[in-house]
Amino acid sequence: MRSVFQDGLYEGTTIANHQEDIDERRFHTYDWSDAEGESPAMVKERIRIIYGRIYNESKDGDTVLIVSHGAIFFHMLKYMFGYDQKYYMDLIMDGPTEDLPIPNGLAAVFTMSEEGNEVTELFKRDPQLLEELRRRSKDNV
Repeated sequence: MRSVFQDGLYEGTTIANHQEDIDERRFHTYDWSDAEGESPAMVKERIRIIYGRIYNESKDGDTVLIVSHGAIFFHMLKYMFGYDQKYYMDLIMDGPTEDLPIPNGLAAVFTMSEEGNEVTELFKRDPQLLEELRRRSKDNV
């Protein structure tokens, strides 16, 4: 699969040249499949495969470091933890950003088990953000 910014529809251009289209994809549809990227279903399947493999290869109590692009974490919030992506985006974009030069750059701690997955900490974020995500998730069940 080709990256939309290296070999795809937007190769050699800037976000400013396609701002409306990119914002629609980034903030609403999350679908890049018609631009040589991935659809939300494709991302969900990739997450399922990768994290299933990590889970199966780990032993109880193992600590595993996972590094990914912020977009993958954004989709993990929905597919692994049941959080509302739009609500998360609204919270991080509306909050203070002076200490966060990269809005989607963060570290998180989470656990995986047969009973379910849980985010336990979001570093460099207001602690209330995680509580709001949990509350919103429970309200929408």
